[in-house]
Amino acid sequence: MFQNKYAIIFRVISIPMIAVLISLTTAFGPPPASAETAKRAVTVDDFAKVRGVGDPQAETAKRAVTVDDFAKVRGVGDPQRSPDGKWVAYTVSTIDMEKDKRDTDIWMVSWDGTEDVRLTSSPDGESSPRWSPDGRYLAFLASRGTEEERKSGAQVWLLDRRGGEARRLTELKGGVSEYSWSPDGKRLVIVSSDPDPSDEPEKMDGWKRKTKPPIIVDRYRFKADREGYLKTPSTHLWLFDVGAAKAEELTKGSFDDGSPVWSPDGNRIAFVSNRGPDPDRSPDPSGRRTEIGSRSSAIAGRIRTAPRTRTSS
Repeated sequence: MFQNKYAIIFRVISIPMIAVLISLTTAFGPPPASAETAKRAVTVDDFAKVRGVGDPQAETAKRAVTVDDFAKVRGVGDPQRSPDGKWVAYTVSTIDMEKDKRDTDIWMVSWDGTEDVRLTSSPDGESSPRWSPDGRYLAFLASRGTEEERKSGAQVWLLDRRGGEARRLTELKGGVSEYSWSPDGKRLVIVSSDPDPSDEPEKMDGWKRKTKPPIIVDRYRFKADREGYLKTPSTHLWLFDVGAAKAEELTKGSFDDGSPVWSPDGNRIAFVSNRGPDPDRSPDPSGRRTEIGSRSSAIAGRIRTAPRTRTSS
């Protein structure tokens, strides 16, 4: 049983673009008996072996690896299996050295690895592919459209597997950072940020200029890696009705909510939030508390009861 399962996994991920881990083992083999005799510089041949490239010229033209070579390595991530188990959607990231830009597209591959289909090819990056429960749609996050539309950040887009262009599903001013389908496929729970006033400085009270206002540090944890200076707006949960295309905010307050997960019956949503008196001074900077809210059957689609703490850090 286990042998067959691993064989299936091998076939799925050993296609071009996903073969990095497996090819590393097959290309280089087990570690040599003597580490002293195995020391050498990494060459382009090693990358050719990892990628499974059988180019005869690559075996004769040996040279040291450069920074440009690393930029040619494509990154694969976020695999999502379709409900029927026949396909796996995933992301492929590439780097354009001339434009100094990274682009991510959505692909899908058949479970047996025989078919590989590119679903998006726009210059705008796409991420977070998620299948609808019935497998008819594949949703993803992207920031597309006019310059004004891009200001709101990434939104949920919906791609019908029967064909046609993807269409934008949400239009939240704070953008979308996470989302999850409800078990019945009729709703999405979405993580969105509060609108940041500094994004439109000319409309801010007491400022009224086109240039952004200065950064004011008024919190204990004011900076984070990759994010830079942390802004005041918080992230909260929204409930989005797919059929009616309407969004309703579920949580509010000066704290961040994230990582929402539906219960199997669709009556509850579990999420992560730090709701202490001063979240910035939590003993564990990354530690949070898990809160649970229950959905009211009287008001369809709305989380009515107050969240309850289930874990503590």
